Amino acid sequence: MATKSPPALPLEVTYVRFCVLDQPVLGTKKPCVLFPVWISISLFTSASLPVSPRPDAIPFADGLKIGASYFEFDKQGAAKKDQEAESGAYYATYTIGNVSLGYSQAYKALLVADDANTGVEYYDQVNQSISYAINDDLSVSYESEKSEANYVLDSTAAVEQKSTGIQIAYNLGGMTLALARNSHDNPSYSTSNADLDQTLLAVTMAF
Repeated sequence: MATKSPPALPLEVTYVRFCVLDQPVLGTKKPCVLFPVWISISLFTSASLPVSPRPDAIPFADGLKIGASYFEFDKQGAAKKDQEAESGAYYATYTIGNVSLGYSQAYKALLVADDANTGVEYYDQVNQSISYAINDDLSVSYESEKSEANYVLDSTAAVEQKSTGIQIAYNLGGMTLALARNSHDNPSYSTSNADLDQTLLAVTMAF
């Protein structure tokens, strides 16, 4: 008897970008898609590959989504490489009722040709988010991102860049109004840079 291949397992990854710092943030999908400065990417495994059980098949795990990614880079260009560039991340989101929680951690190692390089060796980033749908049209959310730059030289102290934001979004038929207030500490991984605060107002129309 022919066996039927299991369905592809969707691993949804949402990248949220603050428009100033250009640092990726993993978070919940709602209400993130309401802001034009955010993008979403979905990854799908092949149906022919063995995969772990779907989260929604696990008892009491309805609303749970987990995922991970890993990237290598070709043609890095250096004849000698003490460290090759690579990156990876994992995340989990959980929705219960009108509340959605998100957590992720990401790593990015940079190309290090030799120990004489005094730049950044790798980045370590943690993101947390929570959103609440007050009703079908109104939602609020809060996000926190901590990203640490670690340097090749042990004598150079690591610098943590922190971003927090609170957003509110309201749907009016085919129009969405969104207001966000974001704060950024040590922008561009520099303790000498002034902290940044920004308020964003976005109006999107669906035609």
